Amino acid sequence: IATRPRSLRMQFRYVRVVTHFGWLFVQLVFWHVLLQRYFPERVQRGNVPRWQGYARSFRKFAIEMGGMMIKAGQFVSTRSDVLPQEVIRELASLRDEVPGVPTAYIRAIIEQQLGPISARFSQFDDTPVAAASLGQVHRARLQNGERVVVKVLRPGIAEICYTDLAAMFTVSRIAMKFRFVSRRMDAVALIEEFGRVLLEELSYKHEARNAARFSEMFRNDLGVYIPTIYEEHSTDSVLTMEDVTTIKLDDYAALEAAGISRMTVAKRLMDTYLRQVFEERFFHADPHPGNLFVYPLPPDNDAYNAQNRQEGNPFYLIYIDFGMVGTL
Repeated sequence: IATRPRSLRMQFRYVRVVTHFGWLFVQLVFWHVLLQRYFPERVQRGNVPRWQGYARSFRKFAIEMGGMMIKAGQFVSTRSDVLPQEVIRELASLRDEVPGVPTAYIRAIIEQQLGPISARFSQFDDTPVAAASLGQVHRARLQNGERVVVKVLRPGIAEICYTDLAAMFTVSRIAMKFRFVSRRMDAVALIEEFGRVLLEELSYKHEARNAARFSEMFRNDLGVYIPTIYEEHSTDSVLTMEDVTTIKLDDYAALEAAGISRMTVAKRLMDTYLRQVFEERFFHADPHPGNLFVYPLPPDNDAYNAQNRQEGNPFYLIYIDFGMVGTL
């Protein structure tokens, strides 16, 4: 998946990533192997603050480095089944702390891929809606007036991801030489799987195909909405999608104000995931609150009367961001 970087800038990045994770690994060996053997009570007492310190150090490093480092932190921050809440809280802020790319670079990429912006969009908002680890999102309007969001890959992100993967492969291979690691996990296989999924996200054509498949899956489901992808305004580096921004899944105050039952939202989310996993064998694999919306239906919508209004006001459950999917 990854090879050693060639450019001097990427070589320097490679060394920084290896050094950061190498130093973290040295600390883990010192505290959780050597001292644990002789002073288990002392190690146990300081476990939570120590892991919190590791997480804080990585968060600062990820924000500075960007790219795959932020993606890795975001992924780890969802693992509340494995890590203590103090660590989760420290890393969760990475979802909102991603630094943006200057609009001049974004415009340059769009015009390189699609031609003049004015020929495609009647309006383009230079202020980003969201800055993600791999791309950046801007609101716009098509020439026919339809509201859209335009996702653009960050400049040079592919080279950055390959470099970070190469560095993490190096660290994982070294880690596997230690029995206390190898008997618990296959670190190399984990990085390979993470890298494979990550590199798929670097292709917006891949995401567009996934979105089309989801749209077909839920075509007859009046409780789920999949936004339209405008393929004629999209390339491998630019994705133009219907703007469906509305209430975030975890905005409980807004759901209550809209008269929507949180229990019904939770049930519909679970039902749709069970269907994706066990029936379709193809599922949305990045279900954080930024990728799931709840849209209160107006009375003139076809789905309004099809839903049970005794359990709160009718709504659509909206999925976005189909770059990361799973297949069984």
